[in-house]
Amino acid sequence: MANILDYVEWRADIDFDACEFNEIDSLILSQLVYIDFDGIVSNDNKKRLTLKEAAAAFFSVHNKNIILGALLPKEIVTLLKAAADSVRFGNLKLSCYINHVDKNKQEQFSAITFELNDGIFIAFRGTDDTLIGWKEDFNMCFISPVPAQEESVKYVNYVLSLYKWRSGKVRIGGHSKGGNLAVYSAVFCSKKFKKKITAVYNNDGPGFDDAMMKNPLYKEMLTKITTFLPQFSTVGMLLEHEEPYIVIQSTASGLFQHDVFSWQLKGKHFITTSLSENCRFLDKTLKNWLAGMDNQQRMHFIDVLFEILSAGDAKNLSELENKKMTNIAKSIQTIITMNNDDKKVLFETIKQLINIGTSNFKEQIQNKKRTNQ
Repeated sequence: MANILDYVEWRADIDFDACEFNEIDSLILSQLVYIDFDGIVSNDNKKRLTLKEAAAAFFSVHNKNIILGALLPKEIVTLLKAAADSVRFGNLKLSCYINHVDKNKQEQFSAITFELNDGIFIAFRGTDDTLIGWKEDFNMCFISPVPAQEESVKYVNYVLSLYKWRSGKVRIGGHSKGGNLAVYSAVFCSKKFKKKITAVYNNDGPGFDDAMMKNPLYKEMLTKITTFLPQFSTVGMLLEHEEPYIVIQSTASGLFQHDVFSWQLKGKHFITTSLSENCRFLDKTLKNWLAGMDNQQRMHFIDVLFEILSAGDAKNLSELENKKMTNIAKSIQTIITMNNDDKKVLFETIKQLINIGTSNFKEQIQNKKRTNQ
């Protein structure tokens, strides 16, 4: 079994002229955008660094105990070093790096542009370690667009206006929320730039609401969008997709399949399979649960949930983990002291989820019995 680290080693001395850009390359660049290039890569394209130069600058600052966050795999740093040392990726030029978190707007957004031999690849970062980033993800259940989606459109328009002198292909991609942003930006960017977009890669990113599914601009872009999901996808199956998706074998279990280093490949393609039965059960349960609430109810529940999570003044998941007992105590105190309306929405919404899950589980058992008769 091989993963993207094996691919980089295998393709280390083969540049993009010898072997053209493919879905595995997209996933690799969609992971490298998780690296903190603040102060290293400029926010325009006037001073472009190669990946090799940017990695050297990164490791000169972050040379010990590099942790990207509680949920981001440490292999991303290994991937950076391996890619930077390779012929295939090391000479790619980086530009237009943006990274900001805005608590007031409930926005977490980051993106970078890679120059390829035949065009550019725009990579959007998925959800990082910040609670604001996770709050924005949940907000997608009742807000469209969220601030990061609006920012992604501005970013694509900005980058393509800078590269207007250059003819070539425009590819856009991302992992997790970054995959959602890749699709959204391609759908709603300026009309004059749309024809330049040749491919959009959504790597286990959530879908969209019904309004997006019916939008003609989305339908026009469908032929250029490819969505990749692990066999037990949680994030990627959220909300709705109309574009076809490819299911990939993973060596991880359950929720941990969101980690792309568990995704299996052979050569320059993923090893494909089908969605697991447990994934279909979870997808049905969550969709039924969300369908039972209007946007106001969803917003109220998510606001209460994140009020509890942030009770200990933690700004990210790492801080929640490092001061676990303190944060648990403060969260319990917040629940005890919150008003009755907030308590009601919290416990009733959780109860609804449990009831729907129980009902779907019983139905699943009955269907199996009928099949076996």
